[in-house]
Amino acid sequence: MGTDVQEETVYVFTVQGYAPEHMRGLAFRRDKHFKAAGKKILKCPYCGEDFEAVDSTVKVRLSCYTRKTKVICDRCIVCRICHNAVGNIFAA
Repeated sequence: MGTDVQEETVYVFTVQGYAPEHMRGLAFRRDKHFKAAGKKILKCPYCGEDFEAVDSTVKVRLSCYTRKTKVICDRCIVCRICHNAVGNIFAA
């Protein structure tokens, strides 16, 4: 039997630029109704559902690593649908 590729991989978003949605301990006010104008909607790499919305000027790159690779993340976000964790690295 083969092993599941998804169980052997770790996904990491590399965020370049100012993204208050990803900053820890920072509160900001959202509009009452979600407006997608000027936003990028990030998809969960595991289940494909909407993960998070960020400003369209923020550069976000998705990387895939094996579980054996030691990746130091600044923060991990858990998907609300599939409950898998995706790491975040903030690049200067």
